[in-house]
Amino acid sequence: MKVVRVESAKFTATFQTDGIVREAEPPIRFMIGWHDAKVRAVVKKNRWRAVIIAGAGLEDFRKLEIPEESRKAPDYQPQIFLCAICGVEACFGYGVDLRHGRVGKWYCSAHRESSHAKEINRL
Repeated sequence: MKVVRVESAKFTATFQTDGIVREAEPPIRFMIGWHDAKVRAVVKKNRWRAVIIAGAGLEDFRKLEIPEESRKAPDYQPQIFLCAICGVEACFGYGVDLRHGRVGKWYCSAHRESSHAKEINRL
């Protein structure tokens, strides 16, 4: 059984899962009975933060408190990169070093292979 803590700007809640959500706190109680894949899709779509603690009981997990100052600001938005070819959300970046301000070029999975080959040939 895994315990997962889900955080957003508006709530923090936990749920227990063994492949299917067995117990959940409000406001995510609607997920009870869902398979983990469906839960992951909803978490990703809503850009919530999820932390998994394997082997912990729900009561053990509730004892963990995150200090208020360490939570993200309510207006936090992750940076989204778009494919340099078609403009859809991209997951594959080349020449990226965000710590030093280099955004590089980003490609979706459909354009990754052809773009990667071109990048390597330029080097």
